[in-house]
Amino acid sequence: MKDTIEKIAQLLPDGLSETGLEEVRSIVEGAIQEGVAKEVKLLETKVSGFLRSKINELKNVARQELEA
Repeated sequence: MKDTIEKIAQLLPDGLSETGLEEVRSIVEGAIQEGVAKEVKLLETKVSGFLRSKINELKNVARQELEA
């Protein structure tokens, strides 16, 4: 991650001020955090759905065993 940010910094113009570099870093960091947050939410949704389906399967198996 740090290497990627350093590569981005090297691609920026040499005359860019420290404040400008800080703003670019902040924007890149915000974009990365936003992407990570979206992916985490998607994974949480998938895991939740998977767990719900497994719980329903267990309930059905338990019901069948109880009836038997």
